[in-house]
Amino acid sequence: VKLNKVNPKDIDPMDKAIVAIYTMIQPRRSGSVSLLTLSDRRTRLSKQYNYVLMKNKTPVKLVYLKYKTDKVYGKVIVKIPRDLRKVLKEYINVMGLKAGNPLFMDSKGNYHGNFSKRVTQAFGKYVKDKRITVNLLRHSFISDYLKKNTSVADKKRVARLCGNSLGVMMLYDKKSNTKK
Repeated sequence: VKLNKVNPKDIDPMDKAIVAIYTMIQPRRSGSVSLLTLSDRRTRLSKQYNYVLMKNKTPVKLVYLKYKTDKVYGKVIVKIPRDLRKVLKEYINVMGLKAGNPLFMDSKGNYHGNFSKRVTQAFGKYVKDKRITVNLLRHSFISDYLKKNTSVADKKRVARLCGNSLGVMMLYDKKSNTKK
C-alpha cells in the first residue's frame, strides 16, 4: 500500500482517530464504532449505544452493548491500549467532546448515518491506489491473525472482540487460503 505524502499538521483529527481505532485494535463493524459515545461512568449505560469509558479525562475502555451479534455474545469490553488512548484523548480534547457526545459526530453533532463511508473517506485521504473499507480492514486483520499459531481459546477471544463466532472467523481463513 502506498501512502500519500501529508504534512502531519494537515491531518484531520477525526481522520487520525478513525484510522487509529481501526488499526490499533481489533476492527469492529462500522455500525458498532459509529455508536461509540463518551461516558464518564456516572451515567447508566443504555443498550442502544456503545461507549468510550473515561477516567480522569482519558479514554480507558470501549464497551460494546449494541452490535450485530450482541444477542449472542452480550457486552464486550476492550481495554484501550496506551497508543490508542493517546490518539483518542487528543482527538476528544481538540473536538471539545463531553460525556454523552458521540465519539464520531457528523457536521450537525449527530451520530453518522453512513459511518462506513466516513471510514473509507478517512483512509482514502492518506492511502494511494487502494480503496480501504471497514470490511477490508476486518478481513485483513482476521486473515493475518489466523496465520499465527494460536490456541483455540485465543482464537475464540479474538473472534468475540471482533463480534464474530469462531466459525465465522475461520471462514476468513478458508477464504485467504483459497486465494493463494
